[in-house]
Amino acid sequence: MPIPALATRRFSLSIAIALATLPLPTTANTAAGADCPAGNVQVVTTALIQAEDANAANQASIIGLPYQAPHRSRDFRGEAAEPATGSVYGLAYHASSNTLLSGAFLKRFAALGPHGTGAIYATDRRTGQTTLFADLNRLGGGAVAGNDPRGGATDWFHDAASFDKVGFVGLGDIDLSEDQQTLYAVSLGDRKLYQLDTAALNAGGKLPVNQLKAAPVAIPLNACSNPQDARPMGLGIHDGQVYVGVTCTAQSTVGSGSIGDTKQLKAAVYRFDPQAQRFDNAPAFSTPLNYPRGCVYSSNIMAAPPEPGCFDTNWRPWQPDWRVVYGRIAPGNAQQTNFNLEYPQPWLSDVEFDNGDMLLGFRDLNGDRTGYCKGSPDTTENPQVPNTQDACKAGTMGIQQGNGAGDILRACAAGSGWVLESNGSCGGQRTVGQNNGQGPQGGEYYWNDQGSGGTGAGGDTRGHHQTAMGALLQLPQRGEIVTTAMNPFDFYSGGIEWYGNQQGNSIRRAEAYNSKDYWGFGKANGLGDLEWVCGNSGYRGR
Repeated sequence: MPIPALATRRFSLSIAIALATLPLPTTANTAAGADCPAGNVQVVTTALIQAEDANAANQASIIGLPYQAPHRSRDFRGEAAEPATGSVYGLAYHASSNTLLSGAFLKRFAALGPHGTGAIYATDRRTGQTTLFADLNRLGGGAVAGNDPRGGATDWFHDAASFDKVGFVGLGDIDLSEDQQTLYAVSLGDRKLYQLDTAALNAGGKLPVNQLKAAPVAIPLNACSNPQDARPMGLGIHDGQVYVGVTCTAQSTVGSGSIGDTKQLKAAVYRFDPQAQRFDNAPAFSTPLNYPRGCVYSSNIMAAPPEPGCFDTNWRPWQPDWRVVYGRIAPGNAQQTNFNLEYPQPWLSDVEFDNGDMLLGFRDLNGDRTGYCKGSPDTTENPQVPNTQDACKAGTMGIQQGNGAGDILRACAAGSGWVLESNGSCGGQRTVGQNNGQGPQGGEYYWNDQGSGGTGAGGDTRGHHQTAMGALLQLPQRGEIVTTAMNPFDFYSGGIEWYGNQQGNSIRRAEAYNSKDYWGFGKANGLGDLEWVCGNSGYRGR
């Protein structure tokens, strides 16, 4: 049964309500708005909602704004109701039926939707109603996406059972084929690629889908020294081929008192041929991830190289022991604190293409295992101030704030493969990120991915060197990449940012939530995947 949009709802930060439904786009081509009038192209993302917040059920789980929104815009509009989908990450837009598809995502402190870990939801943008598109657990013959670790009633202030299951349970990215006839989905549980026919989304179709389009295909794991360390998530579609991103997490190298072997951290992208129904044995592209990434926090984010003695935001192997991340035992987190939780752990969460070049979006797993104004997995620790919001501001023991410091890398086409950016240069194009100490070989191509303020707006040069949340959107014939990020222009906030593909600079930024929105995740990965849609939604929530 479809779950209706909430009748009365007001999304915070001036989110306007779409009261009229525009005609359907006339194209089924994901060449992103090819037949959608330029002024009607919207960019949408998933909003992750903290379940403990009293207003959680009144929030939107998918939000969007005009693609050409001005700098510092807050004009986000709701697309789907949080109770209808729960926590979702992956997004795909089926243009001919004007339907948004979203995949279940396990995130600490965020509740899954009504159909569990393997659910893919369909939101009809004409009506704002959401229904189940497919349940991969049912179609796969078991808990292929993993079991919800929470079981029954959940202590949402601690959510202890979820900490080390994030990244291993639920769905990763989802994407549609270029002809929009096939939906691809990454299962984090069994590490396989699933394929679903989208015909049921058209007029007269029946949902949920009752069978897979093809047998699930195991995602290769051989790029990693230990295959158990291979964790897939990201997806990309290019020239009829499917590209799956895999992270070599080096978790198996983590030992007592040690962060593990950073030399084993790696990102790999495998090519899948839909016609042959198989992956290439070797990665189409791979790169080590033990490069410098600057400071967790800097008094001058424009200084190059980073200031001496800063707490580095370099990638670390995945850490299964929450006590390390929360600063209870050695080696501790980046700032050696039990309040601000910075422990960057790479997760290749998106793959996009710009004129043949490959763009890689990295999410920081730490942001999905921590939260905003929430407790540790130790259920005996409780805030010492009755008002948790005031306690969070004051840094009271028992309250923590997580941080997600992701990244964007560019690999330029070279012959039949790709070559990673080097010291701020890629394919002969150099940006001012050269020698800034924050990327492969000492510099970064997309150098302006800082916050808050980015370029010291308003005279404030403080902030984080790395702010990406891992999602990417590249529209054809547009010279910019869109990404999700923390602190677009305010502290403890989340939003969407546009960067120039030629200069790597920040073009404009939009804010979806800020520090006053306690249903949000602050700096801890409060947004998910990105997608384009055509026209306003019929959703009448707030």
